[in-house]
Amino acid sequence: MINIGLTSYALGFLAYLVLCGLLLTGWRGRMQGGLLVVAVSVTLLWCGLHALWAGWDVPSARVLQVVEPLHFVVWIVFLHGLLNRAQKRVGLVAALVYLLAAVMVFVPLLAPYFPDTFPLGDVAPKYSFLGYVLLSVAGLFLIENLYRNTRAEQRWGIKFLCLGIGGMFAYDFFMYAQALLFNHLDLNLWAARGAVFMLVAPLIGISVARNPDWSVDVFISRDAAAHTTTLLFAGCYLLFM
Repeated sequence: MINIGLTSYALGFLAYLVLCGLLLTGWRGRMQGGLLVVAVSVTLLWCGLHALWAGWDVPSARVLQVVEPLHFVVWIVFLHGLLNRAQKRVGLVAALVYLLAAVMVFVPLLAPYFPDTFPLGDVAPKYSFLGYVLLSVAGLFLIENLYRNTRAEQRWGIKFLCLGIGGMFAYDFFMYAQALLFNHLDLNLWAARGAVFMLVAPLIGISVARNPDWSVDVFISRDAAAHTTTLLFAGCYLLFM
């Protein structure tokens, strides 16, 4: 029988291995390109560890819990780099969300150190799922503002990047929102995630080819400081569910 999780994450590993190789050969020494190399490399490692766990139960589940939020963090840092000339209030709001989410994500790691009577052991999964939902929403929030605040004539250079990274965050939002609502992670969604990440890798590659210097000109929109369509959509989705 085919191990879907192993196959899915192995395909993701291969896709990001190829993308990482292409980035390293074409990197021109710019900081933003370096951040992209780091983001792709961490995603490559992340897919590899998930593939090993799906196939052979190594490393331990606790190590996997520590590794899980890394792919959120590296892509958020990369997006912040592209938005470094945008309004600072957007970055401040996002930073507060990341801090809150990070605390919630790492709560399960503390559960074994508390006695069984301590309620943390029961609520830890809920806090963890909520943390991942917040990280996903924060990533989508940054992507929306990056696209809206990029000059119209330069959007062709980041269009596929926004679709690719947005696809990763949107899938994680859907998976963890469902886990939060039903108090357990859908293993079928988890197993298919590697294939989703594989499919978005070429979109990131296309954006790299279109904008090798990452000289995206981000401006501050006069009509709105921070667009919040993402937050509105996420709230409506959770309310509907």
